[in-house]
Amino acid sequence: MFTLPFTDFLIPFKRPQSYIEDGIDRLSSWIASSLMLIFCTIATVGLGFGNHFECMLPGNYNEDWQKFMFAYCYVQPQFFAANYDDDGDGGILLPQIYYFPWLPYFFFGHAIGFYLPKNFWKFVAEFVCRLDLESIVKEAKLINDAKKDDDKKKRIAELATYMTTTLKFSSNGDASHYFLLSSTALLFLFKKFLYVFIACAQFYAICFYIGQGNLYWGFEVLSHSIQKVNYLPSKLFPLFTKCRVPLAEDGIYVKKTVSCILGMNVIYEKFYVFTYFMLLGIVAASFLSAVYYTILFITPLRTKFIDNLLIFKDTVPIEHVVIFTHDYLGADGFLSILLIKQNFGDEVAQSILKELWNHTTSFSLSFKKKSSSPKRKKAPVPTTSIPNRYAPIPMLSNNDEY
Repeated sequence: MFTLPFTDFLIPFKRPQSYIEDGIDRLSSWIASSLMLIFCTIATVGLGFGNHFECMLPGNYNEDWQKFMFAYCYVQPQFFAANYDDDGDGGILLPQIYYFPWLPYFFFGHAIGFYLPKNFWKFVAEFVCRLDLESIVKEAKLINDAKKDDDKKKRIAELATYMTTTLKFSSNGDASHYFLLSSTALLFLFKKFLYVFIACAQFYAICFYIGQGNLYWGFEVLSHSIQKVNYLPSKLFPLFTKCRVPLAEDGIYVKKTVSCILGMNVIYEKFYVFTYFMLLGIVAASFLSAVYYTILFITPLRTKFIDNLLIFKDTVPIEHVVIFTHDYLGADGFLSILLIKQNFGDEVAQSILKELWNHTTSFSLSFKKKSSSPKRKKAPVPTTSIPNRYAPIPMLSNNDEY
């Protein structure tokens, strides 16, 4: 049953129970979103180290007025930026929005952005794909956790039966010879590239707003920190600013200007530097993962993948593996085996794939019928000619080793 979105998203660093993604996807949907939620919490409640907000208050005001002025400046959504000229004299500009109003919302928006592709994939996997991928990988988890061999074999047989029934294991079934004609494969690859697109969009947003359009902003901040060189922080993270407090002196309404230090912006700027480099890593990892799966789906490497997983060691003609991969597994079955291998290792994937292979023997007659369909009469060919594409696939014994 489809659950409400973002239910596991709200618990930082809790390992998600969904197994229809691989480790690269979880780098965004789990690790990155959890970090952004933690940053959002810190920014919201004002956690920090030391005095993260201090103002130089007039000494001639009593303690109550000083508390009022400090509290007023702390909750202000606007500050007055100091404009330093060449002589170091500071002027007063118009009020500009700084840290307080927007930072928690930005971090929360980053967290939602990291999570959206997962929620999209979870929805389409349940309502669009022909196979119930979530149930298949959960059953594979039970197979992986099974302690008794009999229980494991029973579960493998039940899972293989479900998959063969759903995929219609026969040469006349629904499995497409062209993997990218499968909605499952297309949506899976779309989800992969969606992770790349969202990570790139967030990276650009950070460079545009925080780095003021400088794509190398993170590298410059890191370089200055390592070399201990003074640099001007982002205008969105001012360290020194001014606050104008409305006061009444001798019955006259005046505005008192006080200087303030926003020490917490040192920490929050570092949060965004960390996010900057994290996004670079996510973009690179997600892009390589998306390209890898695209190549795996559209090239003969998919057949090599199945052949290596079964470890035939040239004991079975490669033509049989091609038939099994294209005409039986198709894109849906191939993706199921990929997810099982990614989450539970080669042993579980091999056991299930072996059982699926054995299920093909029931349709060997359909292979023969298809190969002997009415055709134009031709001269007899020697038995040493090119092997029949639809030759029966040999059955693997349960005692055979991979």
